[in-house]
Amino acid sequence: MSFSADSALEYLQRAHKKNRLAHAYLISGPAGSGKSDVAARLAAALNKTTPEKVLRAQAPDVFVTEPASRTPISSLAQRVAEKRKWRRGWRRS
Repeated sequence: MSFSADSALEYLQRAHKKNRLAHAYLISGPAGSGKSDVAARLAAALNKTTPEKVLRAQAPDVFVTEPASRTPISSLAQRVAEKRKWRRGWRRS
């Protein structure tokens, strides 16, 4: 199924309002098609922040990676584990 960035955002907004979001979304398309914008808006809505904070990596529970960086999954998993460890310790104090 193919969507424009605007129609994808409308679809995700409706799903979010109805509490019917899937556990994962694959966002793909040619350069300049709005993939990062759609992902940032979805992350912002789910984390009650702004898309700007998401794209600047200032949203506390969001990791932004660039596809061109070819970041290994093990590196992302390590970043998530480190963040969870920090947050658990923070909550206890």
